[in-house]
Amino acid sequence: MDQSIAVVIPGTNEACFGPFNTNVPIPYHTVSLNHYSGYNPSMGVFTAPCAGVYVFSITVYSYVTENERLYHKVQLMKNGKVMVSVWENNREDHEDNAVQVRLMELQQGDQVYAELMSGRKLCKHLNYNIFTGHILYPYSYPYGYGHDYEYDYDYESEY
Repeated sequence: MDQSIAVVIPGTNEACFGPFNTNVPIPYHTVSLNHYSGYNPSMGVFTAPCAGVYVFSITVYSYVTENERLYHKVQLMKNGKVMVSVWENNREDHEDNAVQVRLMELQQGDQVYAELMSGRKLCKHLNYNIFTGHILYPYSYPYGYGHDYEYDYDYESEY
């Protein structure tokens, strides 16, 4: 996540992404590899260029000053539905990080993104927040999503 999207919270010198009054996709502007332009860095959304099994991960990091509440929740979303999430809500430490990894079956055009929950914020070292994804294997047609491959094999022809 790019530091330039952070804003200084009024009354503090803390640069944060959030809080917002609604859930917001997190735009990760630093993109190291984007084959087929599936990831849109201005929107923070990956759109599957083809059907298959994909691997996604989110790494979430936040830091607050002493006596502040460390309060964030980030969800990995698929077509508007929560797949996994990470969160923190405490005053016991100043920084925390978490990682979630998820395998997902996607159809061409499905969208995946990381979303910051309303009222939450990510602060300091925003470049430690990472969203990654890649295709594990594409579905080959005429087969595809939901196909039971076990019934395609002719067991009797081996004998």
